[in-house]
Amino acid sequence: MSIFESLDGCMQMEWRSYIFDTFRNIYDIWCNKSLVQIKDVTFNNIRGTSNSLVTVNFNCSYSFPCQKINLNDIKLITENNAKPTIASCANAIGHTTDIELPPSFLKPTRES
Repeated sequence: MSIFESLDGCMQMEWRSYIFDTFRNIYDIWCNKSLVQIKDVTFNNIRGTSNSLVTVNFNCSYSFPCQKINLNDIKLITENNAKPTIASCANAIGHTTDIELPPSFLKPTRES
């Protein structure tokens, strides 16, 4: 999926992740194992405000962690820039470039 020059591209991707989360949670009842792995995803030139302190949240599977997540040129602030934003991460591996806010949280990609 590619979204270019969109004002609501992140919201569209967030909606899609909600669908994946719902599928995974329903499936976990039967298998206790995630069958979805997210990799090779790049977020470029994202600016915006949030009413939540947590502006970036990757909650990936332990058995199939998110891989090759690239965050480039990101600046997300709270409304009125009152408090610094926070990134939350579980089992995500990737690379960041020019991240102002929130601070980088990804595990570095292992070079081979």
